[in-house]
This record gives sequence, structure tokens and C-alpha cells, in this order.
Amino acid sequence: MGLGAVVAALFIASACAGAPSVDGGAAAMPAPAGSTVAAAGSTAAPPAEVVSVLRKDPAGPVDVPVRGDVGRVHDPAIARDATGYYVFFTGGGIHVIRSTDLVTWHTAPDVFAAEPAWVRAALPESRVKDLWAPDVSYWGGQWHLYYTASTWNDRPTRNSAIGHATSPTLDLAAPGYGWTNHGPVVQSRGAFDLGVGTDGCNAIDPNVAVDRDGQPWLFWGSAFDGIFVQRLNADGSVDASTEPVNVARRGVSFSVVEAAYVVFHDGFWWLFASYDYCCQGIKSNYRIVVGRSANITGPYTDRSGQSMVSPRDGRPLAEDAGTPELAGFGTTYGPGHESVLHEGDDWFLVHHWYNAATEWKPGLAGGAELGIRPLDWDDQGWPIARGWTPSIPPPTAP
Repeated sequence: MGLGAVVAALFIASACAGAPSVDGGAAAMPAPAGSTVAAAGSTAAPPAEVVSVLRKDPAGPVDVPVRGDVGRVHDPAIARDATGYYVFFTGGGIHVIRSTDLVTWHTAPDVFAAEPAWVRAALPESRVKDLWAPDVSYWGGQWHLYYTASTWNDRPTRNSAIGHATSPTLDLAAPGYGWTNHGPVVQSRGAFDLGVGTDGCNAIDPNVAVDRDGQPWLFWGSAFDGIFVQRLNADGSVDASTEPVNVARRGVSFSVVEAAYVVFHDGFWWLFASYDYCCQGIKSNYRIVVGRSANITGPYTDRSGQSMVSPRDGRPLAEDAGTPELAGFGTTYGPGHESVLHEGDDWFLVHHWYNAATEWKPGLAGGAELGIRPLDWDDQGWPIARGWTPSIPPPTAP
């Protein structure tokens, strides 16, 4: 995809201060009439082994005993079709592992054999094939992959873009398998330096949720002004007639909220997000929080009723909204960048974490690994990551 695709993408200016915020007095996008997430993949019952071994019950396991090719998995996005489970993840391209039982995982071919052409045109200064944070969803009769290209890490800037690709199937052996690129759908540009242009958008970390009317919505964003949502067109492009709605941000612009993942349960939309800092091995303090809303476009609030769009009035970051869902504990460092798997009565929280027994990079312990744990729902209807509560102390350096 050449420069034409870049021009066609919805371009977000260097500051998004004018974007509607659900707590700032501007009108949000009209909420859809319905409120259920379309199934991602096959609606067939999960394999019998998964139901019998991993069924979510109070006496069940606190995590799924994953094994196989689960190392170096970062930003995992899970999908399911009739042939099994797939996790798409970050690491010098968009990588894939596959499982038939949610336990044993094997490497599958990368999504792209080469970097999509639009990336060089949109971000000539970015590292080659440095693609991140995939999201996979099924709607409109095909699978949709959204992913990130950016100079966020090593320039650093907010020069970022979210790309889009489609495939009729996830089954590698099926006729027609293969990902067709459609170029970028959202782009941002702007300064990174603290105190200089730090309000605004950063077009990374996409996630798509689909309402009961079949309307897809794209959540995206990180740090600065946080997470936004916009309506998608039937072809997967962003509806340019709608403004991005701010659904979550931190009280200080560079404090991180990112990795949105939105699902529907029991009358509410649930916005899972990651706070603080990843990508530093065992020094990472990444953690997962959650808020909920009656409408997909917000406003999202935490358990105390506080808006997920935290005010910027000088209050301590510890007072930012967000109900704690999972943080580091024991030998689990920096869990985050979550996705959620829902099958019948069973829910699972999928995330990466940092393992002190392996290296993140030479001289720094904490290689990324895949984590999967059952997700329970308490008597007040809030999700609870199995095996963790806020009272559990964080891990200490080994």
C-alpha cells in the first residue's frame, strides 16, 4: 500500500484537545441500541478437555498451566475459531502461536512475511518491521487485524499509526488463508518531550468491540490524553464523520493508560486497560485496571463511581480512577496488555508478564511470557482475576 493509503487514513492532529470527552461537557457519539459483543470466531463449544480441566469454578486453578512456545510473548491478543485458539503478539513483526486446548502452544507463521509498504511511507523513521500490539476480531464475514507502527519507543515521538488487514480465515490450511493489508486507519504526530506538546493522541494499541447491531468500534491510544473510541465503517476504516471520544486518561499526561480491551457482560461494557510501564523486564510496574459503562462510548467509571477520564487538577496519581484487576505479585512481574476470552460461562484474562528466570535483554532479567487465568465475576458483577487481590504485596527484586 503506497502513499495514497496514508493520505486516506484518518489523521489525528498533534493535539487532540478538541476531541469530545465524556466528562468534559462535549457530546459523545450516539450510543448503539444494543449492548452485546459479537462472538470472535466460532460459536462452537470449546473442546471437552478445556471444559473439564479449566472450567471456571471457585475451586478451579488460579491460572492455565500454559506450556510450549509461550516465551517472548508480549501484547497477546487471543482469538478462537473452529480449528483452535490463536494468540497474536508483538516482537519485530506480528507473531502467532496456536493451541487446540488453551494449554500447549506451538509457533505458527508470522502474519506478514515482509513489512507492509504503507509503513515506510507513513513512518520512514521507524524501525523496519517493528510492528506492535495486534488486535484480532471477527465481523462482517471476515477476520480483522489491527496493529501498530510507531517511533514511540526509540525517537521518541507520538508519530504513530494503526494499520488494518483482513483474512477470510485463521486456518492456515484453509483455501483463501492470508492477510490482505488495507493501510493505516488512524495516525498521530506530535512531540514526546515532557512539557512540550504532551497533551494529545498517540495512535497505538487498537482494540475492536462489536455491538449487538453488528456495529464495530475502534478503541485506541496510550498516555498523553489516553484512550479514545471511534465508530468503524463496514470496510474497517474509521468513520471520518465522527470525532474520537476520550474514554480514559490519567491525571498526568505522561502517566500511561493503554491497551484497551472492551467486552460486554451482564448489562455493562467493561473497559480493561493497562496502567504504568511495561517493557522493562522485572523493573516493569505494569498492571491491569477495569471500568464499566452502560454504553460502549462511555462514560466509563470504576467501582467507586469515579470517571476513567481522570481530572488533571494536581491530585496524586494514586487517586486516578480504575478498579484494580491484576498487578505484579510473587514471581509475576508487570502483568498487562490484556485480552479477554469468553466461551459460554467461562471467561479468561490473557496477558503478558515478566519472568525473572529469563532475560528481557542482556543484563536485565524478566523475559515476557504468556499468562492466562480464569476471570470470575463477583456478587456485585465486577470481574476478578483468579488468584489475585489488591491485598497481595507486589514482587520484590530477585
